[in-house]
Amino acid sequence: MNIPNQITQELGLRKDQVNSVLNLLAEGSTIPFIARYRKEQTGGLDEDQLRTIEDRLSYLNMLEERKAVFLHSIDEQGKLTDELKSKIVNSLRLQEVEDLYLPYKPKRKTRGTVAKAKGLEPLALHLLENYNDTTTLEELASAYINVDLGVLTVEDAIKGASDIIAEMISDNADVRKTVREYVSNEALIKTEKSSDAPELSEKNLKLRAKGEQDVYRTYYDFQIDISKIKPYQIMALERGEREKFLKIHFTVEPTAAHSKINESFFSDKKGSFDEFFATVVEDSFKRLIFPSIDREVRNELVYEAGLHAIEVFAENLHNVLLQPPLLDRVIMGLDPGFASGTKVAIIDVTGKYIDGVTIYPHPPQNRIAEAEKVVVALINKYKVDVVAIGNGTASRETETFVSNLLKEFT
Repeated sequence: MNIPNQITQELGLRKDQVNSVLNLLAEGSTIPFIARYRKEQTGGLDEDQLRTIEDRLSYLNMLEERKAVFLHSIDEQGKLTDELKSKIVNSLRLQEVEDLYLPYKPKRKTRGTVAKAKGLEPLALHLLENYNDTTTLEELASAYINVDLGVLTVEDAIKGASDIIAEMISDNADVRKTVREYVSNEALIKTEKSSDAPELSEKNLKLRAKGEQDVYRTYYDFQIDISKIKPYQIMALERGEREKFLKIHFTVEPTAAHSKINESFFSDKKGSFDEFFATVVEDSFKRLIFPSIDREVRNELVYEAGLHAIEVFAENLHNVLLQPPLLDRVIMGLDPGFASGTKVAIIDVTGKYIDGVTIYPHPPQNRIAEAEKVVVALINKYKVDVVAIGNGTASRETETFVSNLLKEFT
């Protein structure tokens, strides 16, 4: 993947802007430094845009590293096809890459691997590849009875083949994507009070002392559609479960889920073994697919809720910081600088930004007379009451400049 080109395309920026930011980051520059002192190199990108580029760079680098590991592992197994390689290389999401790798991921001992060790994989593959075989399932399975391998009965053989196919379904990338989308859109979230909830927790004792209800009482018997749950509710549920007050359950309609798996894995093919495959799909969904997808969807919900909480906090902090520092005063603020100049901003009596300019009264430009005219003009125009000077590389020089100017001005 050409990461600079990918970021340029995703964010709708110019290629030279992205390349400049990536080069500055590679040199060890921080986002605040780039935003403040390298605007001419980045084309005026603000801090939010710079952080987005940094985040995408980190994600895409991690994605490429994981791709390389997965491709190497599959290749070592001798199972890397051109089609699979193309899917992995062209993927832009880590979740999708992990789904593609799942069938080739070295597994711990499972029911499926045990069944394969008993020589039952050929039976499983035969059933999948011969939907219209007129031979009964029992007759096919009887050929795989092997006392030495632990397959003692026809039922043992059928059960082993079922376990193998269930894992194949669970490991299928298309199936996981389909079920993940279904759960993300259609799940019902239910919560209940945990049987081992800490009744005498410090938090609840304080509430009860005030005559108030337990902090999580609202969620002791609660349910909501996943599409309607609010970020603050997700955070509350996650915290309640972490503190052992709540138990959370995601539920979906099994029949609908089974139908989506059939459509994705079997392409809705019908044949002699439909009843057997229906049982396999039910087992695969309940035992393997849903518990895994449940965790993935919950983690995604918590992650998105966390981002929303950060955005709300940032907005609230932004509003607090923009409150007028002095009541009913027009303020001129100066942000000292040498080569990049000193930034001048005017805020009105409500704290609203109304004007701004950059002056260059310090080396190397030394445009002192010009800077004085600009500052005096702004003071007269807006009837400035207070001048505030921030910390910066040229703060001492700026203080001297303003002090001399105000003496003459008064």
